[in-house]
Amino acid sequence: MTYKREDLISAFGGSFYRGMNTCNRTNTLVLISKHTSNRIYGDKLFDNNQIMYTGEGQRGDQQLTGGNAKLYYSNRDNTPVHLFVVYKNTEYTYFGLVKLIGEPTRETENDVEGNPRLVYRFPLIRLGTPIPMTDEILETTRVGSISLAEKPIQHVVAAAI
Repeated sequence: MTYKREDLISAFGGSFYRGMNTCNRTNTLVLISKHTSNRIYGDKLFDNNQIMYTGEGQRGDQQLTGGNAKLYYSNRDNTPVHLFVVYKNTEYTYFGLVKLIGEPTRETENDVEGNPRLVYRFPLIRLGTPIPMTDEILETTRVGSISLAEKPIQHVVAAAI
C-alpha cells in the first residue's frame, strides 16, 4: 500500500520535505529512502531486511547533527524509527520500524552539485513485519487518541503442505 505526503503529515506530524523527519508530536523519526531517477543518495535495501541508509545533507560533508544525530542516538533515546521507501514520486511505501544495528560508516559520494563529499551510512534492520497504515489508523491518529508509534506489531505465521 502506498501513501501520500499528506498521509504521513497527518499520522506523524512534521512537514516531510526532508529525508529524515523528526516528528515531535509522535516522538518518532521517519526516514524516507528514494529510489527514483532523481535521487542523490546511495541507500541500499537488502533481501535480509537490512538497509544501508545515507544520512541527511545535500551539499558538503555531512555532520552528525539534526536528523543524523537523531538516528545515531535513536537506540539510546528509545526513539521509534519508521522507514518509507519511494519508488515512484509522491508515493510512499511503508517499509516498517527499523533499528540502527551498528556504527555508521563514512563514505565518499557526490553532492547535488557533483562535488565529492563525506556522507554517513547508517546500517539498519527492519523489526518485524510492517503493518499497513489503514484509513482507520490515519483517522485515529488525526484526532490524537493514539499515535502510529504506539500501535502493536502483530506477527502472523502460516504454513501450507
